[in-house]
Amino acid sequence: MMHFWKPNMIRFMKNASEHTEYHTALAKSILSRLGPEPTICDAGCGLGYLSLELSKGAKKVIAVDSNPAPLAVLKENIAKRGITNIEVACTDLEEFTQPESICVMVYCFFGDGALICETAKRSGAKLAIAISSVKGHKMPNREDIRERLTRMGAKFEEERLELALDQPFLSKEDALLFFETYGSTDAYSKMSEEEFLSKLVEGEDEGFPLVLPIPKHLYMIAFNPTQLPELI
Repeated sequence: MMHFWKPNMIRFMKNASEHTEYHTALAKSILSRLGPEPTICDAGCGLGYLSLELSKGAKKVIAVDSNPAPLAVLKENIAKRGITNIEVACTDLEEFTQPESICVMVYCFFGDGALICETAKRSGAKLAIAISSVKGHKMPNREDIRERLTRMGAKFEEERLELALDQPFLSKEDALLFFETYGSTDAYSKMSEEEFLSKLVEGEDEGFPLVLPIPKHLYMIAFNPTQLPELI
């Protein structure tokens, strides 16, 4: 299961991740649920900015993604920052075999609840954490993690998170390229260029004079995969 990353998508996400505290705050919420020095699998890690933040409170982070393009950004950051406790695995999660005991599986915006349950249970981890948008984030004809766990009669805890992943732009033209890139998504499909541009605010960074505020209304679901009923 590969998320398709175009070069501009990687650039936009890289800029947003490096100019906000989004991943720092998200990692803090996740780590608050864990014991000291856990081994964490960041499943479907993308560019790996969450992995970088999780590594600050972990014994080890195993960052798994099937797409080498975003992983190249993570590898560059690992080398640049001299990080020694992140292992990168470029493989499908369905085929991933962990080399050691994992304490917790983390899934961000992973739209297949069945696959989350299956891989979390197979991992042997006693905790799985899934982050999703309150508006919903699931693949077509699939259950999200809340729907899946509810139908299985499984116990889980849920927490709401209010964060921000504001998008900085180099120029008005850069902002319009973002709108063109993501114009077909739910967030922008019913919006005109003029309406989109009206949402931009002045940036504090001279290199990024324009910013699109993007609030993130999330929920975090935590459950014990070893206690899941038989998968159905």
